[in-house]
Amino acid sequence: MDLTKMTVEQLKALAYDEMVMLEQSKNNIKLINAEIANKQRVAQAEPAKKKAEK
Repeated sequence: MDLTKMTVEQLKALAYDEMVMLEQSKNNIKLINAEIANKQRVAQAEPAKKKAEK
């Protein structure tokens, strides 16, 4: 894609589309990090549960 051949309107539209994708990526990263934290909490709780069962 040659940016130098695009109109101002096309460049603005492209910038907007990129910003939308950036926001979606940020939201995806938040969800992924939340799932990582959840899995880590579960993993930390499991050894304590096994000790209590003994």
